[in-house]
Amino acid sequence: MVTRRVVIGKYADGVTHGLKVALPGFDALAEPDLSGNLSFNSSWTDMAQPLQLGFANGVTAGTIILGTNVFISDPGYVPYVESRLFSGGATINDDNLEGSPVRVGVGASYNVRSPLTLHLDIGSGETALYVTYSVPVVVS
Repeated sequence: MVTRRVVIGKYADGVTHGLKVALPGFDALAEPDLSGNLSFNSSWTDMAQPLQLGFANGVTAGTIILGTNVFISDPGYVPYVESRLFSGGATINDDNLEGSPVRVGVGASYNVRSPLTLHLDIGSGETALYVTYSVPVVVS
C-alpha cells in the first residue's frame, strides 16, 4: 500500500488544491478532509482537528489538590492537549498570572498506560475546559 504522508497541490477530488499531512501509517491523499488521521489540512478553519473536549471538575482532600482524571479516546498516540480554568459564564482564563497566591492556568499531564488518561491539576469547586487535538506529541 502506498502511503503519502504529505500532499501539496491537487487533492484526490481533482479540483481542490492545498496541503494535507497524515499521521504515520495513513495516506494523506486518501483521507477525507475531516479525518482524525490527519494532523494538518489547509482547508480546516482551525489549526488542528479536535479529538475530544469537555469540562472536568476538580477534587480536593483537605488542603491537598488531587485534581481530576479524564479518560481520553485513544487515537493510537498521545494527542496534544490544551486546558484552561473555567470561571463560569463566558470567562475562560488563559495561562495568565492572577490573584494571590499566584496561579498560572491549569496543569495537565498524561498517564500513557491503557487507558490513556489526562490528569488536570484543579481543586474542589474548580472547573477546567480541556481540548485534545489530532497532533501527536512525544512523552518522555
